[in-house]
Amino acid sequence: MAVNGLIDTGAILALLDRDDRWHAMCVDAFSPLRLPLLTSPAILTGLFHLVGDRPREVDAAWAFLRSGSVSVASIGEVDLPVLNS
Repeated sequence: MAVNGLIDTGAILALLDRDDRWHAMCVDAFSPLRLPLLTSPAILTGLFHLVGDRPREVDAAWAFLRSGSVSVASIGEVDLPVLNS
């Protein structure tokens, strides 16, 4: 799958929360990128851990993930760079 960018837990939280101090910077940084962005199941685990049991935030996180803005894929051994020692 070809992707144009990765997104992590902190960036997702900042995009969803207009009161987050990094919200505007994340919106500016991600707005020129072509979607979808790539994330992993581990990032989603962190996202929902930090969102907790607050219904509005849980709903916003699911809506973002279902919007097509993000693709979820596992990162395997073949995805890791080969280091020349």
